[in-house]
Amino acid sequence: MRATRDAVPQARRIVCDFVHENCPGSDGLVDPVALAVSEAVGNAVRHAYPGSTGPVEVEAELDDADVVVYVRDEGVGVGGRSGDPGLGLGMQIMARLGRVRIDRRPEGGTQVSLRFRLRM
Repeated sequence: MRATRDAVPQARRIVCDFVHENCPGSDGLVDPVALAVSEAVGNAVRHAYPGSTGPVEVEAELDDADVVVYVRDEGVGVGGRSGDPGLGLGMQIMARLGRVRIDRRPEGGTQVSLRFRLRM
């Protein structure tokens, strides 16, 4: 999808549908996942492509006892000049909801990995 405002609710809906379909009995996981995905995609929309737009990709998978969500962009990367520094609260919110890892992609851009423990 394109890194526009519309990407945030679209990504949230896709990942919430994934959790509902693949994680029966994990209804309490949907809201934290939705909020963290909104923050990660929102960061890509706000920071990855200064003065323009580009792709943002969202992928969800089950890994052992976790739901893992990847948010990828091809933008300026972590620490790049976005022109919109923001308040820095999104990263804190994501870290409180699940385990977060942020990597520069070798081909350019950023990958945010969000890992949430399934409640079994």
